[in-house]
Amino acid sequence: MTKTGKKVVACITVRLKSSRLPRKALADVGGKPLLLHIVARMQMATTVDEIVICTTDREEDKELLRLADDWGVSAVAGNELDLVSRFLLAAEKTSADIVLRVTGDNIFTDPENVDRMVREHIANDAEYTRTSGMPLGLTAEVMSVSMLPRLYDVIPDITESEYLMVYAFDPERFRCLVLDAPADFQRPYYSVTVDTQEDLELVRQLYSRAKCAFGPDTAEIIQALDQMPGVGRLNSSSPIKMPGGVLMTYDGLLKELKKRSMAARQQLSV
Repeated sequence: MTKTGKKVVACITVRLKSSRLPRKALADVGGKPLLLHIVARMQMATTVDEIVICTTDREEDKELLRLADDWGVSAVAGNELDLVSRFLLAAEKTSADIVLRVTGDNIFTDPENVDRMVREHIANDAEYTRTSGMPLGLTAEVMSVSMLPRLYDVIPDITESEYLMVYAFDPERFRCLVLDAPADFQRPYYSVTVDTQEDLELVRQLYSRAKCAFGPDTAEIIQALDQMPGVGRLNSSSPIKMPGGVLMTYDGLLKELKKRSMAARQQLSV
């Protein structure tokens, strides 16, 4: 256990099935699989005690279980559609107090940001913590294990648990903490998450320009994207899929998140 006094486990949610970019988790980036880059970054986070690859019980995802063993990290396989159950499996296996939701398409998840969130989460006795304003694909979500079973009370259809943020970031039900990204990192319209082949080529390009084998840090990524107009961007009207198949513009989502952030801050100040 790290100096936080809590058992903190990074849960990397990943599966090989993907409609837009199948097997993207194992795509080569700089000579090693995309997923292994995420594992390495979580190993650099000083507040993380253990890493668990949280995959599904589909036959094709057994490959991920074998790789986790090769890489020396834990793994669990659970219901493909029930993300919460996979976190609970990981928490039970590791005796976790806090889990990080790290998605398997965010190769550049920032370990320093993870450490900041975990420390503030514990200091403020939060149940759910997120960072606002950073480029998509660089951050994670922090959740106390005690809140996980209660998510079943608010998710109307567990097959929509992939939209977990919508339900967990609810200041009316949970004690939520929102941290602002440092001013130099405030780029909410930038994105380095990997959903398409185009996204994959972008992260490969960013990795190739990095100054060290670890890959680019957040400052390098932002500096590079600042010099690449029109690349790695979402626009205000980009459609974002929400629960129930509802589409929302990206600006609409940012406005909703801002509204919840204000409510969360008011809650913690009481």
